[in-house]
Amino acid sequence: MADPKFPFEDFSKMMSAFKIPGVDMDSLMDAQRKNIEAVTAANRAAAEGAQALAGRQAEILRETMQQWQDAANDLIANADSEKVAGRQAEFVQATMEQALANMRELAEMAAKSQSDAFDAINNRMLENIKEMKARMASK
Repeated sequence: MADPKFPFEDFSKMMSAFKIPGVDMDSLMDAQRKNIEAVTAANRAAAEGAQALAGRQAEILRETMQQWQDAANDLIANADSEKVAGRQAEFVQATMEQALANMRELAEMAAKSQSDAFDAINNRMLENIKEMKARMASK
């Protein structure tokens, strides 16, 4: 990934030559650099969250397929048993409970990922407000 500071350093040098009255180009460029870093951090958090979510979904799929295979083998091995209907009902109930638990876990993972990404942007916005207040107080 390219260094987000690189283009701003060149742009800052170019803009400082214009000497616009009342505009502190260094602080303006520093603020923009921090904004880009916050967006980068938010994107990183979102990507890591999506990757973790996809990995957990694949793991849940593998576990579920193994459970189904084990249940099918059990039913085939005990096909003559009078308890087959009871086993099937138990399997369906356990499967539904596990599916709900998995859905809850995935929803919590997604919410945490979104929260982490939002926090990165929100924190930067709060910093921007503090920086603006400080600039205005100094004038």
